Amino acid sequence: MKSENSHAGSYASKFRRRRMEKLASLIEIKKLQGVSVLDIGGTKNFWEMNLEYLPKGAISEIDIVNLPPQDNAEFDLNGVMLRFYGGDALDEASFRKQNYDLVHSNSVIEHVGNLSSQKRMSESIQRLGTFYWVQSPAKAFPLEPHFYVPFFAYLPLSLRAALLRRFNLGFHKREPDWLQSRITCEDTRLLTLREYKCLFPQAEILSEKVAFFTKSYTATNLA
Repeated sequence: MKSENSHAGSYASKFRRRRMEKLASLIEIKKLQGVSVLDIGGTKNFWEMNLEYLPKGAISEIDIVNLPPQDNAEFDLNGVMLRFYGGDALDEASFRKQNYDLVHSNSVIEHVGNLSSQKRMSESIQRLGTFYWVQSPAKAFPLEPHFYVPFFAYLPLSLRAALLRRFNLGFHKREPDWLQSRITCEDTRLLTLREYKCLFPQAEILSEKVAFFTKSYTATNLA
């Protein structure tokens, strides 16, 4: 889904750039070079906008996987090989390799299903990557980032679905069908800080703040 969030000057892109600068500083501290990256749910646009913030020579290749695949191609981006193919965040066998230096994922784990599915994804990430960098919006942030309704994640499913049947909400068009409105609302499950700590017990959880509120969490073992 393309949105204004993919534009270089957008509010969301500015936060992504700050996160990339933090990732870059950790890569420099570890003195990593020629890193192979698995990006679960990434996009070509993201790396075109943000690769420049990482240390030159630090990254050698990036496998970008999606369902369905964003593209079926590979190309060179400033000396880094980018590959695009279909891969399921819950199925390690769908990935081209079974080990990477770094697994990167930005705002994906909240879309893979219930907490059990989120646990499966977190376990796969920790098996596949020597290091990992996994970001997701915080449930506690007042404005839900997909539907743009305050405290939407805390509302009962029946009320969330009822609102979606009546209004366009954020990135989602009005969905008059009773069943599909519930499915759409269930497709996004934001995580609490406690859940994030349990999913990534060996990680440091970095909190991204807006004023007094936590906007997102990033789990990483690079810090």
